[in-house]
Amino acid sequence: MNEPEYADSLTKQLKLKATDSAKARTNFLLSQYWSYLDFKKSKQFLDEGKKLSKSNVMLNAISYFFEGNLYFDDEPAKAEKAFLTVERLLNKVNTKESYYFRAKALSNYATLQEGKDDYKTAIDILLNQVIPLAEKNGNPTALAGYYQNLGSFFQTNRQFEKAETYYLKTIETLKNGPAKSVTRLKAYVSAANLYCFMKKFPQAKNMLDKARPFVANLKNTKVVVDYYAAEGLYSWFGARQFDKALVSFDKGLALAKKINYDYAIPSLTFSKYDVYSNQKNFAKALATLNELTRSKLFMGWTENRISIYNEYANTYAGMGKMSEAYAWSRKHSKLNDSLNKAEVKKYINDLEIKFKTTENQKKITRLEAEKKEVALTAKNARLNNWLLGSISTSLLIVTAFVIFYYRNTKKLSRQKEINHKQQLKEMEQQQRLVTVKAMLEGEEKERSRMARDLHDGLGGLLTGVRLNLSNLVAGPGIKDKEAGPHPLIAQVDASIHELRNIAHNIMPQALQNYGLEAAIRDLCHSMMSSDLPIRFHTLGMENNLSLSVKMTIYRIIQEALSNAIRHAGANFIIVQCSQNQGVLFITIEDDGVGFSPETLKNKNGIGLSNIRNRVEFLKGEIEISSAPNEGTTINIELVVD
Repeated sequence: MNEPEYADSLTKQLKLKATDSAKARTNFLLSQYWSYLDFKKSKQFLDEGKKLSKSNVMLNAISYFFEGNLYFDDEPAKAEKAFLTVERLLNKVNTKESYYFRAKALSNYATLQEGKDDYKTAIDILLNQVIPLAEKNGNPTALAGYYQNLGSFFQTNRQFEKAETYYLKTIETLKNGPAKSVTRLKAYVSAANLYCFMKKFPQAKNMLDKARPFVANLKNTKVVVDYYAAEGLYSWFGARQFDKALVSFDKGLALAKKINYDYAIPSLTFSKYDVYSNQKNFAKALATLNELTRSKLFMGWTENRISIYNEYANTYAGMGKMSEAYAWSRKHSKLNDSLNKAEVKKYINDLEIKFKTTENQKKITRLEAEKKEVALTAKNARLNNWLLGSISTSLLIVTAFVIFYYRNTKKLSRQKEINHKQQLKEMEQQQRLVTVKAMLEGEEKERSRMARDLHDGLGGLLTGVRLNLSNLVAGPGIKDKEAGPHPLIAQVDASIHELRNIAHNIMPQALQNYGLEAAIRDLCHSMMSSDLPIRFHTLGMENNLSLSVKMTIYRIIQEALSNAIRHAGANFIIVQCSQNQGVLFITIEDDGVGFSPETLKNKNGIGLSNIRNRVEFLKGEIEISSAPNEGTTINIELVVD
């Protein structure tokens, strides 16, 4: 993926006319892109996305995932809180999108725990929460990515056999994937690195051979840099081909600098130094060390400076320059001693804290013993009082038992009544669904019959009348053919056209002949005018639904468009339909006069009632968002499997 082109594409999408939901998602993706490059710009896109998704429960939850990504490197505590908020908000939302973002948020949270060396928690989260969610989501690429992360955790924790198991699981999950799969290439590279550490060099070569065809298809990506690093590692340790290893490291360095993969540059440079040092090519080794010391990112860590100073000492010693070697050795010792002192000081502080904690614990134990002694004295006093009042207490217990029995019996009776009412309510609701289903099916059958009768009966009669009039005009008895029956023929043609429109509205032929998507598109075209354009967008709609389900969806959209045209006073209407397996999402949005949602509580017109009945019939949900002078958005979610 060309990242600048990707960002430009997203920026252009924001300028297009789209729903708030679509704009919010685009802002989130731009925030993700800029989070690695420009914090301020990333925060601006995140805030705009949050503002656009306030009224959408799912998008509001998703916004915290992108917030966690923004703070991931610089403020991990904020990132942890954001990722856990995603889990809290979506914990009871059972949709594939919910599973997808819960898994990603928890996976990132696990990575933060790994950064704190809490591998046990990180592995537990991945195994028992993230992977089950990914399996529910059903996306093999995402699942493979989590197997990959788990393998990486085990490898970092030096549990190489377990790491190998999950890397191979990653590869198996993606074996039928595309040739441009970053996750698949990453799995091969990680496995190759692992096999080099395990000194299983034939397996490492096998993984690199499988990875090589992917490199050409994934140019200018970070994982290709990692491939060159693994290739160099194998050439060095496995094949003992030092020059070939250097070529691989140079390729990786060139690409890392080109795509600003800053974290890989010091690692590859140090690998080159190790090769030169093993070749006894100390001049090039020294030049490589000099290049490495110019990296602020690398030299910012005390442990790295200690290592570099030691390598300088070894390199100068190898060159026979013992005075320089001695100077660098002293620098190494001084810095190492300083670090050790800091560690010793920390260790002493920890011991002091433990000592104070132990002393406090002793005080607590002494106070608890005194408290027990006081409690025992009080207990004896209470025992004496209890013996004196036992008879009175017995009488009170009997009285209390009678009262309790009476109240409990009354409570059980009330609970039975509540359960009975609940059962009646459920039966009424079930009966209502049956009634609605019968009503809708009866309505559609009657519409179908009327459309057929109009088309075959009255339509046939009008067609016969026109044919007779045409024959009359063509006959020899009409002298003035222009002034003859021509006006009547035109009127009959208009009547036939109007009759066909009526029959089409009653029972759309496009729905039966060409499917739901074509029927809705035809409906939008027929209902729009020069003053009121209606745009229709689809995503992933399937044509394998039953005719009754397609008809119900068609009627919902027809009724909603009719309401918008009659009451909204809009300048445009957008209809969007998208399907995610067994769930169909419908959004109908206009820029009309809008209304206060409070008015819906006191008023429920026939059109809205029809829509609600049909949504309920398909076990769906409807949400209406509107405000005066801000247009209206209807979001509908239907179960169609």
